[in-house]
Amino acid sequence: MPVTPDLSFRQVAPPYDGDPSACMRQLDGLPWAAGVAFTLHGIKMGIRVSSTTMLERIEAALPAGAQPVDGPDVDFLYSVTGNGSEDSPEYTSHADAVPIARTSRLGDAIQAVNEDLARLARHASRGRLVVRAGAVGWEGRAILVLGPRSSGRSTLVAGLLWAGAEYYGDELAVLDAEGRVHPFVRPLSLRCGVGSGPVQLAELGAVAGSGPIPIGAVVATAYRPGATWRPRGLGLADAVEMLVANALTGKREPDSVRPVFDKILRGTRRFSGERGDAGEVIFRILSGLSTVFGGSGREPG
Repeated sequence: MPVTPDLSFRQVAPPYDGDPSACMRQLDGLPWAAGVAFTLHGIKMGIRVSSTTMLERIEAALPAGAQPVDGPDVDFLYSVTGNGSEDSPEYTSHADAVPIARTSRLGDAIQAVNEDLARLARHASRGRLVVRAGAVGWEGRAILVLGPRSSGRSTLVAGLLWAGAEYYGDELAVLDAEGRVHPFVRPLSLRCGVGSGPVQLAELGAVAGSGPIPIGAVVATAYRPGATWRPRGLGLADAVEMLVANALTGKREPDSVRPVFDKILRGTRRFSGERGDAGEVIFRILSGLSTVFGGSGREPG
């Protein structure tokens, strides 16, 4: 696969999404030496590296079906950087702005990218929908967390995990046509930027979901200092369009995924609103949904 000459990769943001996060801007400002862009199951991806010696090893492990493309706009972007000295090297791998590996071994940094890419490809090849959203499990149902970049989505997901929810996704959620959410386990994006290491579930005392569960609720929210959580109902059409705008699979054919999202969101609880600190809302969300989901009435915490 040829090296892409234009290394100024840009993520294609949803229409209502803001500018790329500060973490992504840090990465964009680094001196990139080489890169490659390709499509895989309808998702346009890019991989950029700080040294040309890295690229050959990455390309050799790309999943079958990856097709080279031109142009800087990509839906999903991996970055591999090398820092430190010759005697004490340090490599960091990012999936978008999320650190997924920090290691002294180049092979481990490349493997982290290849494994994450293979996991994405595996879900997409099975016809599952990959969307930019957080996802947790509670009382046997999934809660999807939607919000623009830098909206505190990852902080809210982490708070829900701390309160006892199961981890299904942080930056990405995987849905099937039956309306079930599948685990997409990777480090959380609570630390980001150049030189940052990944945040593993164990650091939060959290556990990952073990299998697919049906969607029970959709929470669309963004953090605003001093805001009070006063949720309002989110219409089905608005929720569907949010998922369409944040879909990686089917992004270029939105009419093909819109009916699927419409089907799987029917019967779910949907609400939106600005929030203040995550601690203000996590107990209200989980306590309220325990009753709605018809579970054990389990209290968070």
